[in-house]
Amino acid sequence: MGLKLYYSDLKLITIEHFIDDDEASTRDEIIQKSWGELELFWQILEYRYGIPVRAKTISTQILDKKSYQTVIVSTSLGAILVKPIILPNESRLIFYDYLLPTWLKFANHARNTSDHAEAIRLYYIIIEGLKGRPRTGTHSISEIELKHTRDFVSHGESLGNPELLAFLKTSFGCDVSRYSPNHPDHIAFIRQQRENAIKIVEDELNNII
Repeated sequence: MGLKLYYSDLKLITIEHFIDDDEASTRDEIIQKSWGELELFWQILEYRYGIPVRAKTISTQILDKKSYQTVIVSTSLGAILVKPIILPNESRLIFYDYLLPTWLKFANHARNTSDHAEAIRLYYIIIEGLKGRPRTGTHSISEIELKHTRDFVSHGESLGNPELLAFLKTSFGCDVSRYSPNHPDHIAFIRQQRENAIKIVEDELNNII
């Protein structure tokens, strides 16, 4: 990730990194780009430790221009670390998809939301991004069931997909063609499917970070 972390008395006080930039950029544009490139770092920490990084004060400055297209940006934090931070092996992140910060952001939000249906939708976006649209014969049963569950909670009208309807009939023991967010059986079903989705997504993300 190209980051240098500086500590003082168990505090992470500064993050230093290089970014590519051209001479035409303003100071504000360079700082904005710096925070964009640090997004993966912040999302990894939240994903691994379950809470976002909280800093008392944050300031960013350009330290030095080292070459025609490179500047160093330093971010100073006032956050106290309560446990050692263990980051993934950097070699595993070299070829990460540019959407990885977004997927981690979705995973972090899905873990914290009280809305089971919203969590299902977010977990499905991650799996579809990582492995493509789940299809019979190319994806696991659990991934296909996640797709069915996402479809179930995402459409207000009666459903017509025979494969989805068969999945719902097996799951509920009766014909079900429409999601009702206040129905006790539907709530219990979505809650269980959320637990299944968490395992599917974490298995994939943990292979990356």
